[in-house]
Amino acid sequence: MNPLTSGNKDAPSITAGESIPYVKKPFLGRLRANKVIALCNAILKARIQTVTGAGSRVFFGSTGGMVIQVDLNPAGTLLNSYFWQTPKKELDPTIVVKKGTFVYISSLNNLVVTGLTDLVSLTITKSSSGIWQAAQDVPAKTVVSGGATDKYNVPVVPVPGSGGTPSGSPLSGDFDGANVFWLPWGGSGPCDQQGNFIG
Repeated sequence: MNPLTSGNKDAPSITAGESIPYVKKPFLGRLRANKVIALCNAILKARIQTVTGAGSRVFFGSTGGMVIQVDLNPAGTLLNSYFWQTPKKELDPTIVVKKGTFVYISSLNNLVVTGLTDLVSLTITKSSSGIWQAAQDVPAKTVVSGGATDKYNVPVVPVPGSGGTPSGSPLSGDFDGANVFWLPWGGSGPCDQQGNFIG
């Protein structure tokens, strides 16, 4: 039995959106005690609410109970699901792709069929089909006039600059180079720099 609320229909309460100043009325004297009781009541009636993308926060609901809102997928993070390119998963070189974003390249994508001029190798390069993740922000392709092939950071294996011995402190390896824009993924996990599934 809760001595703060049981049998007292007029138990002190906190209204939604109300703030309680610490050194001003009503947080002084007798009213201060009422607000402390009301805060205990709100905690006893606390409920957890899960949301996606709205941010985590604590607030008092319309019934005076505390609401603990937990964001399962805050903007820019990857917790419960893959963060796919929008509006479609198929890689579109005309769209900027943010770091950590997953894309899919089908076997009929122009990146696979005809390729683009890669900004690292400066040669016409074809990508491999599959799932890729942006290792850093990938700018949209550079449109070249005069019939030349457009330029883009083409997803390729092996990744640019791979094959060196990891060095430094902390260690820097194949996937840590400044020119690595894409990380290859297999069916359900990452691949090595040659595109072999390692999950």
